[in-house]
Amino acid sequence: MKAAIVEDFPDWKEKITKELESHGINVVAKATTKAQGIQLVSQLQKLGVQVLILDGALDQSSDDGNEIGKLCKQIAPDVLRVGMSRYPDGVTEVDIVVGKENLNELAETILSF
Repeated sequence: MKAAIVEDFPDWKEKITKELESHGINVVAKATTKAQGIQLVSQLQKLGVQVLILDGALDQSSDDGNEIGKLCKQIAPDVLRVGMSRYPDGVTEVDIVVGKENLNELAETILSF
């Protein structure tokens, strides 16, 4: 299985990558900003990505993660969109939400979906 991550904090990006790869999910692309996330979404199908992990707010004051999730649904509807945030209620344009405090459940949640 291939995944992509859109997350602004490097430490969280690394933690998410380790969690996924420890369960055999290959992280093939990462983005940090809204612009990079939008560009990444346009390449998901080409990259063969099946799962997109989205932070809800890439600059802590916006809804950009939800905008990227909505775009993903339009461009690549078969990609599983997973919201990952400290404020899970704020991530709405995804298929499932995993709170960052539950990082250790991320891969198993994806694999069971």
